[in-house]
Amino acid sequence: LNEEIAEIKQNTDLIENFDEYTEEDIRSMAKENTKDKYIRRNMKEYLNTYFSNPQAMVTTDTFVCDNGGFEDDFLYYKGYTSTYHHGSNDCTPVDASGNDIVYTLATLPTPRRFEIVTSGADDLTGIQRVKFGNKALKINDRHGHINYCRGDLGVDKIVKRFKVTDTNRDFTIWYSVALENPASHENRQPFLNIKCDRAPDNELCFDADIIKCAQYFSDPCAYDSIDVLDWSCHRFKIPKEYIDSIATLEITVADCGKSAHFGYAYIDGICEECDSSALGSATLDDINYASCNAVKARVCGTYTPPTICSNGGTWVPVEITVPGYNITNISIDTSTKTFCFDFPVSNFTNEDCLEIYAELTFNNGVFDLPEVLTNSIDICKSLYQQIIDVNNLVIGDCQDNNTSDNISDDYYYIYIDVSAQSGVTWTLERELEDPYPNENNTHTIETGTGNTSVILGPFLIQEGDWWLLFTSIDCYEELFIDAPDYCSGCDKFYETEIGNVQCSQNGSWQFDLYIPGNTGQYSLVNTNGGFGSDNYYYGMLNHIPTTPPFIPLNYNCREYTLTDVINQSCTSQFTICPPKPCDDDCDLQVEADVECYTDDYGNDYFYVNLDVSGAGQDQHYCYSTMEAPYANNPSPNTTSGTPLIYNPITGSYTIGFFTADIYLTVYLCDDGVDCSQNCRDCFKTIYIPNPDCERQKEIERGGKGKKLVFHNNNWINNKTYEELGKLIIVPNPFADNTIVFKSNMKTTEFEIYNSSGQLIKAGNFKGNEYKLKLNVSQGLYFIRYTGDNGMHGFVKIIKL
Repeated sequence: LNEEIAEIKQNTDLIENFDEYTEEDIRSMAKENTKDKYIRRNMKEYLNTYFSNPQAMVTTDTFVCDNGGFEDDFLYYKGYTSTYHHGSNDCTPVDASGNDIVYTLATLPTPRRFEIVTSGADDLTGIQRVKFGNKALKINDRHGHINYCRGDLGVDKIVKRFKVTDTNRDFTIWYSVALENPASHENRQPFLNIKCDRAPDNELCFDADIIKCAQYFSDPCAYDSIDVLDWSCHRFKIPKEYIDSIATLEITVADCGKSAHFGYAYIDGICEECDSSALGSATLDDINYASCNAVKARVCGTYTPPTICSNGGTWVPVEITVPGYNITNISIDTSTKTFCFDFPVSNFTNEDCLEIYAELTFNNGVFDLPEVLTNSIDICKSLYQQIIDVNNLVIGDCQDNNTSDNISDDYYYIYIDVSAQSGVTWTLERELEDPYPNENNTHTIETGTGNTSVILGPFLIQEGDWWLLFTSIDCYEELFIDAPDYCSGCDKFYETEIGNVQCSQNGSWQFDLYIPGNTGQYSLVNTNGGFGSDNYYYGMLNHIPTTPPFIPLNYNCREYTLTDVINQSCTSQFTICPPKPCDDDCDLQVEADVECYTDDYGNDYFYVNLDVSGAGQDQHYCYSTMEAPYANNPSPNTTSGTPLIYNPITGSYTIGFFTADIYLTVYLCDDGVDCSQNCRDCFKTIYIPNPDCERQKEIERGGKGKKLVFHNNNWINNKTYEELGKLIIVPNPFADNTIVFKSNMKTTEFEIYNSSGQLIKAGNFKGNEYKLKLNVSQGLYFIRYTGDNGMHGFVKIIKL
């Protein structure tokens, strides 16, 4: 003992404010150190004496919830004490040499170490000493075991061994702490540690430096700032495989590793509900298993923000995780105190059900708090539901719109089934693959609710291929629409491609023209002026320039005639309109939908629904219309203009009625400007062919409420549609790299695209079944197939 006293006096730098310690204090410290060294020299005998039969500490009726509120004092608990030098950062206390500290079995109760307290307020912090019932455990004290006003490097630990059952393996512990927070005591702060050996991932460990909301209290002893945490709840999640095994719960509270500062805690409510915790709480409430293609479930919960550090910012969850699993699409609503996330079906392997819980991290803009664990819930793969889907997509044939040579008004319809649960709304949008420059190329074409069969169109073939975008709740899918070939004019021009309209130099514009075919020439003639006949070769991509004419014709579209040089009787005509001015600040956006109308006398007209946007402050819109040459008035010389609005707002406007093809021009003008004469800086011109209203009425009558598909100039019923050819992919979704095509067509040609529209594989096969190795990453893919009849269809597949 005398040697130990001498060693302490020779290393006074290890003890803060050593000059304040009396000889009796130094002697008490030396006793603790001597006992520690004695145990280390006789560790084998020590373990045999106190831990030779750990099972003897547990009986079959001792569970974690037994005496969870210390109403029976220390029944089922053991206490241990020691001292340490550093290790508060990760709650692994060690001595000055870096060795693990040695605990000594304590007598319970021990004053200022292990005490059972009753109701009432803590005489320093004012926090209630008991959370549930009439009693609680107090570990450690603000008054030291050696020096009354100092912490004395003490480490006190309470231990309980218990049998794990299915009902108690998810349990809680309530605690409150007061930790003196000395400055510049890195890794030597007072700390709290709660752990269970059967649930190591749920260990709670923090020292005084983590809370960062210091308070000062009056006391006969002089203290530094103190971090006080009111009653808080911590959860443990013991895995199922440990049921019927023995677990050990350890709760440790330590003073400062430099001896001058204290830490103490109250423990209560083991197995009580986790709500109204000072560190915040959270609960998983419900699961919505319905999603697109049954690939994810939506899990939602509620949270209660922390109440500590009221002088800080607002506490909000900044991170949500589900330990062991992948989650996506996390959302947090701070107004309703709710959160949600998607749990993908890919988390499942061979299990039908998984047990999950969430961890939430709260932050107030200054610091993070320890993670808060939710309750555990079971989520089952077999309950995943496909809430909504789009399928049976069929692209209809070309319709010539009652014109024999004008390909610009050739149109088509598409058919699609939407499968949705009752009350679920959905939206179909159109996104052109080759839009005009500087324009919004996405347009809503249909909205609905629940199950339905939809006929979409008419769509002009000249607008090219496009994507059909399907959205509903959190569902999003893209289907590629391959426009059919033209059916007007000469058959050599049926596959003509007109696009890439763009501005060029000096206020002019141009477009691309491509006509597939072997060696040969065709002529292109601008039939409404600009330039004469030019010859081009089949199979060559040509950039067709347009010369800027005099105002106001720069708003007019161009009409062209295609003629095969060898066979002069082979002709086709088309119209193409200019882009918006590209060298000006022209934010004008125009969407035009055409509707047929029949009056009481059976006469057919059409009108145009306009959706116009882009006007800024002090701007308004105007429009003008002009009959196109391919209508009954081949040489129009007049225009008519009517103001739309004079306010910087957007909206829908209806113009018409019309009985012939028209050019529609919308202008964006400054207020006070006569847009019919002087507003020429921002415009958009659209060619609108006179629709075949009789044919539209026939389609609407034939397709309403029925599964009909337009093919070979006829509407056919669902049975005939099935006979046309259908392709099925199994399994779908698929996890391995092999899929099987099942087809009732003699020959099936297919192309496989990813969700970005990129072709990744193509092929063909004969017969009813074909196996394919498809080594692709997880995601959504589309198979475009062509059957014996030449029809195109789409099947979507999912790689898990």
